[in-house]
Amino acid sequence: MNEIKKQLRDRKKLAELLGVPFVEEEHKVAVVETVQRKKENASREAEAALLYVADRRKFLQKECLNCGGVFAVNRQNVAYCSDTCRKHALERKGIIWDVTKNPEERWDFKEPLVVPPQVLEHLQDHVQSNSLPTPVDEVLPESVLEQEVDMSFLDALDL
Repeated sequence: MNEIKKQLRDRKKLAELLGVPFVEEEHKVAVVETVQRKKENASREAEAALLYVADRRKFLQKECLNCGGVFAVNRQNVAYCSDTCRKHALERKGIIWDVTKNPEERWDFKEPLVVPPQVLEHLQDHVQSNSLPTPVDEVLPESVLEQEVDMSFLDALDL
């Protein structure tokens, strides 16, 4: 929570310095997403370290095509050791890639929906027993399903 409050304060000060309006709701969403993304990246990094220690034979050692550093990866098609190196490689090709933006903003497309393993397992149990309710897309018109999500619930958060 402290990181979120600090980032909001910093963004507000920047907006004041630039003389642009500060719409707190928009910034709250962006800051919360950034903090969540950082936590997810840290979790993936820790998971990779644990897997490497458990069985490093599952990893390839490669040289980063940008910085030349040696890194370990579990997929053949990874060529860069970090988002920073990916960003520099894309910039050399004339593509601006901002890791701080969500995928929809970076690439102008809708991010795919992902059902996490625990939820998928639970859902598969229901599918096998035919106890799932009618799918929402069979009940609601498409126009309702395509509406933007109301983020006003963030007002209730102590940010």
